Amino acid sequence: MPISTVSQKGLDAPLTLTSPTLNSPVITGSTPQTTVYTSGSGTYTTPANCRYIEIEVVGAGGGGGGSGGSAGAGQGANGTTANDTTVNSTLIVCQGGRGGAGGQGSIGQEGGVGGDASGGNINRSGQAGTNISAYNSTYGAYTGGGGGGACAFGKSGGRGGGAGATPVVMGAGGGGGAYARSLITSPAASYTYSVAAGGAGGAAGANGNNGEAGVAGLIIFTAYF
Repeated sequence: MPISTVSQKGLDAPLTLTSPTLNSPVITGSTPQTTVYTSGSGTYTTPANCRYIEIEVVGAGGGGGGSGGSAGAGQGANGTTANDTTVNSTLIVCQGGRGGAGGQGSIGQEGGVGGDASGGNINRSGQAGTNISAYNSTYGAYTGGGGGGACAFGKSGGRGGGAGATPVVMGAGGGGGAYARSLITSPAASYTYSVAAGGAGGAAGANGNNGEAGVAGLIIFTAYF
């Protein structure tokens, strides 16, 4: 059965294409191909016949501050690897959250500031960490401040360390990493990437506990055909 026919004026019968050859055929409607990076750096290669690509980036969370009743509790660390999760260095940049302040024997410690994003069609800053503590009567302790979340993925800074049995001041939560999303209709052949690690938690002060580490960044490439 012929694949197609061509009619020409003045001919009683159509012309038939015999043994046609398809050069580099592309099947539309193929399942998208998703690649996820949760650490390190390297190069993403765009698949052959990719029509467009979606890139989503989340910055790393800052570490929570340590708790303590006197000077000596440490501030949580910022997200590492220059504190940014990036695609092509500057094409998409999501800053990591800053570390939360450690409890130093006084109230009102600062939660870490959330990171900012640039380069995406959608850019959202991460939330700041909190410095609000809550007393847990079961354990006779104050909990640390919560880490800030980032838009869409809920990546967060680490929480401040919970207090020991002797009432001490909590550590503040680390800030959340930023979020960005970009839809690229003319993809490049490849993209470099770098995923930042989460910030370390701050050290404990007297009668306190260490802060928790922040969550690492994240990059998702989704190719559509």
